[in-house]
Amino acid sequence: METKNKRIIIVIAAVVGVGILSFCVIAALSVFALSAPKGPKQQGVYLQQSRKFIELERYRGAPGRDINAGIPSTSDKRPTLILWDSSINLSYLELHRMTPRAKIDYATKWSGEMLEATPRNDLEPGRYCFIQGNPVAIPGTLSHWCFEVK
Repeated sequence: METKNKRIIIVIAAVVGVGILSFCVIAALSVFALSAPKGPKQQGVYLQQSRKFIELERYRGAPGRDINAGIPSTSDKRPTLILWDSSINLSYLELHRMTPRAKIDYATKWSGEMLEATPRNDLEPGRYCFIQGNPVAIPGTLSHWCFEVK
C-alpha cells in the first residue's frame, strides 16, 4: 500500500510540474508578444511613433510646397521611418530637408521584410521627404514621401 501511495504522489507531482512549466512558457510567450511592436498591415512608408505607424502618402513629381494637408508630423528629432514598399530602390532613395534644401544621411536596419530608416543626426524643425530617384525615369514621375519635424 505504501508503494502505491508513493507512485500516486509521484504522478501528481509530475502533473503539477508539467502544468506549472506550461503556464510559465505561455506567460513568457505572452509577454514577448505584447512587448514586440506590431508592424503596419500593408506595404507603404510609415512614420513610427511608439507603437503607432502613420502612413506617409506617396506623391509623384518634384516635392513642392503645395503639399500641406495631411503631412504627418513628429516632435522626435530622430524619427524612425518604416519603408515597406517593393517599388523602392534603396540605391536611389534619398532623404532631403526641403527648406533650405539639404541631403540628410540616414541609417537603415532590416526588420523582417521591412526596413527601418533613422536619421544619423538630430533633425531641425521643418519638412523632410524621402525621394525615390531613378536615372531613367521622367522627373515628374518620381515618388516621394514627406513628413514634418516640429
